[in-house]
Amino acid sequence: DPLRRLGHRRLACLSGPQVWSVSGERVAGYCRALARAGVAADPALICYGQFTVESGCEMARAVLALAAPPT
Repeated sequence: DPLRRLGHRRLACLSGPQVWSVSGERVAGYCRALARAGVAADPALICYGQFTVESGCEMARAVLALAAPPT
């Protein structure tokens, strides 16, 4: 909610390996929070990688390079 109040509408979700249950739980929580705020989840803003700093940086660079990046 604080991000939404600041005008952010396109939020990315960077998660771990898709086969790990904790990664699925993270994405599900992200989708629930967006739905509560009346914002549709954009699959382009959901990234799966590894739980490492390097992977997080790669995912962040990828979403920031999108034609419509997160705000």
